[in-house]
Amino acid sequence: MTREAICIKGTREGLAILLDCDREWEEIKRNLHNKMSVAGNFFRGARFAFFGNKIIPQEKNTELVQICQQYGLVYCQDVRWPPVAGRAAGNLAAREPHSGATTRSETPGTANLHWQHLRSGQVLKSSGSLVLVGDVHPGAEIIAASSVVIWGKCQGCIRAGTRDPRATVCALELKPASLQIGNVNAPETLFTRLSGPLLAWVEGDAIICRSI
Repeated sequence: MTREAICIKGTREGLAILLDCDREWEEIKRNLHNKMSVAGNFFRGARFAFFGNKIIPQEKNTELVQICQQYGLVYCQDVRWPPVAGRAAGNLAAREPHSGATTRSETPGTANLHWQHLRSGQVLKSSGSLVLVGDVHPGAEIIAASSVVIWGKCQGCIRAGTRDPRATVCALELKPASLQIGNVNAPETLFTRLSGPLLAWVEGDAIICRSI
C-alpha cells in the first residue's frame, strides 16, 4: 500500500510531521490542511517540525510551518526524528493495515500517533503510549504498553498498561467490547450508563471510569 503524503508521529520533544516528498506539493499541503482541520484543537500548543524522505526546500518548509501555525501549533527545531539512534529514517509513513493485519509501533517511551479507523480483525500494537485519531470498530483490538487515547469512538477491545499499571485509557466515546489496564479487567456493565468523553484508570483492584 502506498505510504501517506503526511504522517504525524509523537515524540518526547513534540510532533514529527513526516512528508513523502515524492508527492505533488499541492497534495502535501492539502493533506496537511485536512489533518489539522480534522484534529481541531487537539494539537493546539504542540511543538512540531517537518522531516522528509528528501531535503525540504526552505521556502516550502516555511509554507508548511505557516499552515500549522494557523491551527495553533508551535514550530520547534528541537524536535528530532527518528527519536532513537539507529532507527531507519526511511520508514516514514504509517500504513493502514488490511483486515487481519497487525500494525506495530516500535518506539518505546513515546506517544505513537496513528490516523486510521481500526476495523474488525485489525490489531494495533504500541511499545509505548498510543494516540489514535479514528474509530475502533467491533472486532478490532489495541494493545499498548502504556496509555491509550482514542480521538473517536471505541467499540473494540483495549489492552493498555501491559508494562505500566498506571496507564489510562480515554476516548471521545468509550464503549469497548472489553477493557484491560495492567492485570485488571473492567466489568461489562461499567460503560452502560456512561456517555461522552471518558477516562478510565486503575484504583486498587478495580477500573474507575469518569467523564472528562
